Amino acid sequence: MPHLPVGGATPRITVDLLELSPSAAVFTTTGGLDLATEKVFRDALEDAVGRADTIVVDLCGVTFMGSVAVPIIVNVLKGLSTKQAFKLVTGRTADMVLRMLGMNAVLDCFPCRSSL
Repeated sequence: MPHLPVGGATPRITVDLLELSPSAAVFTTTGGLDLATEKVFRDALEDAVGRADTIVVDLCGVTFMGSVAVPIIVNVLKGLSTKQAFKLVTGRTADMVLRMLGMNAVLDCFPCRSSL
């Protein structure tokens, strides 16, 4: 179930929900994550808060990640209960941005989904 921009515009990013169960919500994200697409990313992640014990966001398909993604991720983390977990599968682009901002030290980051 992809989250697309309002107004039927061609998305520069897609956030697909691969799995939703009480135990996990697993998303894949592809395309560029910037000011023009941040609402799609934010809406998808905020929809999952409270719906699954673990939220996994696979960013391996992200081709550009602006710093706008970091406050979205932090706000989602703030919305989680103490019983919920948030895991990022970073891929090369997201890993570079998160390391540059020092966020890899405070976020649960993994290089690929099989390493979760």
